[in-house]
Amino acid sequence: MKYAIVFLLCYFLGNINVAFIAGKIFSKSDIRDEGSGNAGSANALRTYGAKVGLTVLVLDVLKGVVAMLIGRWVTDGAVLGECAAVLGVIVGHIWPVMLRFKGGKGIATIAGTYLMISPPAMLISLGVALLTMVVSKMVSLGSVLGVVSLMVCTFIFTGAGPVAYVTVLVGLIAIFAHRENIKRIISKEESKLQFKK
Repeated sequence: MKYAIVFLLCYFLGNINVAFIAGKIFSKSDIRDEGSGNAGSANALRTYGAKVGLTVLVLDVLKGVVAMLIGRWVTDGAVLGECAAVLGVIVGHIWPVMLRFKGGKGIATIAGTYLMISPPAMLISLGVALLTMVVSKMVSLGSVLGVVSLMVCTFIFTGAGPVAYVTVLVGLIAIFAHRENIKRIISKEESKLQFKK
């Protein structure tokens, strides 16, 4: 029962979409109607500029950290509590009921959760993601490769167990959320990172 409570609490935490709120504050509009149409930090960066985009990024990361703290607090630090928290906040971020199931893609929030679960795995995957973004100038490609490396690194650093298995599940969910981006990458139609002047 307590794991279900953690999942639900973190799901509704995930529903708090900072990019959506930023859109309402800075342009009185729905960010999902602007730029790439994604309610995440990358689109906030493109649409509203660096300060807003980085603020959204940091708050999305913190959302993942808070979810982990909730999971540990409710379940007295149980590993399954951490797993329920990760899954809940990511599902809530990507498919928020309060935004009619159209949210962000969860990458920054995943980063926040795994900074708490396995910092070495997170830092390596972050390095992979950033290097890919710098070389390709595609946030989506960096995000996908970062998630793939996170799945591999979590197995290396935590071993085969609940955390590693839920990482694979979360990673597949994040990759599924990027399915349209992947199609555009394959067809060489994916947009490159540009900042709003």
